[in-house]
Amino acid sequence: MNNDDLRRVIWKYLKKDSRVRCITCKNLYKQEKMLRYPYKDAKFLIDQCMICAWTANTRDILGK
Repeated sequence: MNNDDLRRVIWKYLKKDSRVRCITCKNLYKQEKMLRYPYKDAKFLIDQCMICAWTANTRDILGK
């Protein structure tokens, strides 16, 4: 069977990387370690890792 279109669709699906880049530290993390925030009336979504989110929230609470 020489069905290139079907093969292309299957490989495109299988090659998906489930990692997301943090906007603050620029590291790649799995999806379950990321927090997604709406930005500009939910037109854009910002992905931030839990460590950077915790650091930013702690900084806001302590006022540093």
